[in-house]
Formats: sequence, structure tokens, C-alpha cells
Amino acid sequence: MTTITTGPGPSATSWAARDLLRWCLRVEGRAIAVATALTTLWQLAIVSLPLSIQRALDDGLVAGNRTALLTWTGVIAGTGLFAWVTQHAGQHLNYMAGAKIVNRLRARLSDHLLSLDTRTAGAFGRGDLQARNSHDVDLVWIWVGGTVAVPHLVIGLGAAVVAVAVLDPLLALLCVAAMAVVLVTNVVFGRALATRSAALSAAHGERADLVDELVSGGLTVRGSGGETALLREHHARSAEVSGRALDLIRVGANWSASSSFVPLLAIGAGIGLAAPAVLAGTMTVGGLTAFATWMLMLTATSTTLSVRMSQRAQAVEAATRIAEVLATTPGDTRTGTTVPEHGPIELSGVTVAHEGRTLLGPLDLTVEPGEFAVVTGPVAGGKSTLLRLLVRLQEPDAGRVTYGGVDLRDLDADALRGRIGLVPQRPVLVSGTVADNLTLGLSDPPGRTALRRVCRAAAILDEIDALPDGLDTVVGEGGATLSGGQRRRLALARALLRHPDVLLLDDVTSAVDEPTEERMLAGIRELLPHATILAVSHRPAVLRTATRIIPLSPPSGSTTAPKDVGQSGTPAPSGSTVPPRNPTAPGGATPPKGMVEPGDPAPPGGASASGDTVQPGDPIPPGDAGQSGNPAPSGGTAPPRDTIPPGGTTPPGDPIPPRDVDQSGNPASPDGTAPSAGGEGTHG
Repeated sequence: MTTITTGPGPSATSWAARDLLRWCLRVEGRAIAVATALTTLWQLAIVSLPLSIQRALDDGLVAGNRTALLTWTGVIAGTGLFAWVTQHAGQHLNYMAGAKIVNRLRARLSDHLLSLDTRTAGAFGRGDLQARNSHDVDLVWIWVGGTVAVPHLVIGLGAAVVAVAVLDPLLALLCVAAMAVVLVTNVVFGRALATRSAALSAAHGERADLVDELVSGGLTVRGSGGETALLREHHARSAEVSGRALDLIRVGANWSASSSFVPLLAIGAGIGLAAPAVLAGTMTVGGLTAFATWMLMLTATSTTLSVRMSQRAQAVEAATRIAEVLATTPGDTRTGTTVPEHGPIELSGVTVAHEGRTLLGPLDLTVEPGEFAVVTGPVAGGKSTLLRLLVRLQEPDAGRVTYGGVDLRDLDADALRGRIGLVPQRPVLVSGTVADNLTLGLSDPPGRTALRRVCRAAAILDEIDALPDGLDTVVGEGGATLSGGQRRRLALARALLRHPDVLLLDDVTSAVDEPTEERMLAGIRELLPHATILAVSHRPAVLRTATRIIPLSPPSGSTTAPKDVGQSGTPAPSGSTVPPRNPTAPGGATPPKGMVEPGDPAPPGGASASGDTVQPGDPIPPGDAGQSGNPAPSGGTAPPRDTIPPGGTTPPGDPIPPRDVDQSGNPASPDGTAPSAGGEGTHG
């Protein structure tokens, strides 16, 4: 988990935050302007009410003039109705404009995150990003709603002071003095609130990161007793959030109380000054009542204005955190070249590292159009990293990756991902129906016939038909109601629906039984007969289907994958020999680095040449790990992972894999997802 420390930030970030807030206002500028005008009319109507009350008292009630009293009573009622209409219309426009702005802001933030490679996006924790896209955006929305109020509040303050000045200059001076104290109070408390708001937002982000870890990893660690430590850490983070929230509330409460106390104190002083004038007859009772009413308005207005200023302080800090994300860019931003129709995938001297550790390479590899190539290798050997490079979810630190002879960094990223489809080891599903997940991101979703066709190819149609509502069944958050194997097959169907020219499969078949796996492989080739397929797998069925197997060495030296395409991968009959494509050296030496064909005699001890392409069924040398992770016997052949030896028993220590198993052969976690093995899912 990466902790993002957020404070007031450098000036560049602060300016970016203010630019972001100005952008928010420009998005719905016309609606906000109309709402501001309407609420200003409402404020002027409210400010005029004390004057009408004064006339009703002096000209009507005190003078005993019934006509004047009824007239001014009608004026007061009409003013109140006008104020209600303008306030209702202004608030409606304001709310709708704010909702549209927030939707645009969230879409902008989400679109930007989707454009980042995994390393750049990984600088922020997932929970922290969720907090920025929810809590921080909500703070911006609150501020947007308050901006409409600021102009009419300022106008209301000015109009009230002018009205009091016309009534009595001395009372006007008292009003000005009270407003000066309120202004100083707002400045002092505003700075204190901004600091505490930034600290609270950062605490929210850190706790959200931990909640994400607790929810996603809770089932995995529950069996080992690790949930206690996670819960203890969650309680500590929650206590920190509560403490910072109380600190923020304390400052806000003191601010609000101080802003309202000063005008109330001025009312008492004003009545004390005006009372002798009323007794002397130089000021009317209606005038004194109007003064007290205007001062009460000043109290309410100053309190509301302080709240709006505090909301702005919080919005600036929230916008700073949002701007930090929007300011991030991938390592290489060259885009725009049209994606070639077809072509080979080539990696030349590619190296990927993270925090001083090499994840992949140096690697030279060519995958020709139409190949079904399978990448094998040890855990954390860089297999998943290789696939992420091909869709620019990760960028190489050295070397270049090309498609059709064009560097991927020169291609438009969105267009590239439309032509190259990736089915990750841990696919992401959204809350919604099966159909929603299949058509995710498509501007023109196809009909149900097309959806059923890809589901049949992914060997999941029968299970979807068995659901209560078929394709319209809600799968829950993240596909929680589906097993791990079902989630992967649904993600495969989603990729097939887009008919990619290149399909990347990250251990997609590891969580299904062999008959289902065979149907999946047949369905893929039926729908994509000419597509290039690059799969990460150790499953025997996948290896048999492959036209070439690429063993990926650990990222310590150069790994050069051969370009020539091998046979089907089916082992030759016992005692037969398939003539090698590359002749052996004199004396029966092993062939040069390249393909070991089925039936070729293995080197002494059953070891294949380092870096050679190995076919399924080839003997495994002594000491090499088998599928289960245990060393294979000397000269032995590793059994297929899903094959139970005769007699229906498994070797000691090797559990019978259920329908959903992870790549290592261990049972899947209760939620159907395979636990990360040595970080392969993250950095592999």
C-alpha cells in the first residue's frame, strides 16, 4: 500500500487546484449565472422586508391607518411570495448544475485513470483513489452549490449596511465595526480549517486503502489468523479519521459561533444606543424594529458566509488532491499513429523493473500473426508483466515493443486496446447484470444473439442460462455471486465480443476442469480463427493446443525466444522419433538453442537446452519442479495438473483440485479467486 501524503502542496499544485475549480464553474456557467441572478433577487427581496415592516408599523399600526396597514401587509406578503419563487427556482438550477458538474468531474477523473499505466496509477492506493473520487469530489460539489450563495450574501450584507446608514449613521458605524471583526475571524479560522481539512482527506484515503485490503484479502488471510491484525489496523485508522473529523468540526463550530456572536453583540449595543432616540422621538418604533431585523439578517448572513468560506477552504484542499491525480501522466505520452491491420509482435531488449528489482528481461521475442503461443515460466517470472506491456498497461524501462513494426508508444492507446484484448488473471467485473459486464464500454452494444455466441465460445452459456434471469441476472459487486472460474470465462466472453486481432490470456483456464477447458480453447479458435493468441499457462490442454511454447526464464539474464513454429505439441508415440528441424551436432549433441521437437531424444538426465522451447510431455530433469511444486523424480515426466493417477488417489500432499483451482494447483479461496503467488499477479 502506498501512502500519499497530502498537505497544502506546492504553488503549482495549488494553482492547478484553483484552475480545476474554475473549470467546474465553466462547465455549467450559464445555469450557475441564472441561479445566481435568481438568488440575488431573493436576497434583495429579503433585505427589503424590514423596510416594509417599518412602514406597516409607523404608517399603519402606530398612526391607526387601517388602509396603510393593509397595504403594507399585502406588500410584505407579495415580497415573501416573490422571495419563495426566486429561491426555489435558483436552488433547483443550482442543484442540477452541481450534479452535472460532479458527474463531469468524476468522468474526467475516471477517464484519466484509465489512460495511465499500472506503474503510474500504482503511486496511489486503490482506496485512496476511491476517496478522491468520492469524498473529495463531494466536497467540490458542496462548494459549487455554495458559490451561488456568495454573491447574494455579499449584496445582502452591503444592502443591510446601507439601509442602516440611512436610518442612523451611528448605527451604521456599529455594523461596519462588527463586520470587520467577522472578516478577521473568517481569515483566522479559514486557515485553521484548511489545514485540518487536508489532514482529514488524507486520513480518509489511508483508511480507504486499508478497507480495500481488508475486503479483498479478508477471506485469504482469515484462515491464517491474519484478520486480527488487519482489524486492529482498521480500528486505528478509523480512530484517526474520527479524531481528525472532530478536530475539523471543533474549528468549524468555533468559527460559526464567533461569526454569529459578534453581530448579536452589535444588536444589543445598537438597541442600547437607539433606545434614547426612540424615547426622545427622533427615531420611530418601526425604525428600531427595522434596525434589529437588519442586524439579525446580518447575523444569519455572516454565519452563512463563514460556512461558505469554510467550504471553499475544504474544496481547495480536495481539488488539490484531485489535481494531483489529473497531473499524472504515463512514462511516455506519444500517441496518434494508426494501429496496423495485422503484423507481428516484437520485443527487443525489453526490461521492466520496479523499485530496483527486475521483473522482466532482458527479453527478445517475436510472435507471428496467427500464432497460438503459450508462455510458461516460474512464479514471478514476468509472464503477466509481458502481457500488460502489449496493451500499454505497463511501459518498458528499456527496449521497445512493436506491433506491425510500429512502437506501441507511437500508437493511440485506445485504438490499440481495441485491437489487442487482454483477459487478466483477476478480471474486473462491475455491479450490474451479466449483459452489462459483457457490453461494458461498447457504445453500440450488440444483440442477445451475439452475447450468447461469445458466452458459448467461453464455455459459460449453460451456467448463465441456469441463472435466475439469464443474461439479466445481477452478479453483485465485482461479480461476487460468481465463482473465480466463471468470472474469468465471463471476462473471456467480453474480450471475444470485441473480435480482437490479438488476444492475450493470463492463465484464464486454470480455474476450470479439463472438459470445460477444451471447450473454451475450441470456442476461441472458432470465433477468432486468424487472431494471434498469446497465453500464459502451464495447463496440459493449453500446451497441446499451442503452436509454440515459450519458456520464460527468471529476469536475471537475456531470454531469446525462438521464432520458428513447432508442432501441435502432442508427444510422439513411445519409441518413435520426430526428425528435428535443427540437425544435431556431431556426436549426438543436443540441437542448438531453438525448438525441441516431440520425440527428440533429451539431453543426458532428461534436461532440455537452456532457453529451448519445450513441448508437452517432454521429460523433466531431476530437480526440476513439477506442476505441484514438488521436484519431479529423476527422468520423470510431470503429470498434468488435473489428472488423478490410477486408483483415484493423489500423491501425498497434493490435494485433489476442485473445479476452481489456482495456477499453483492449490484450492481457490472461498470467493473463487486465486491468492497472489509471490506477487505474480502484481509484478509478475
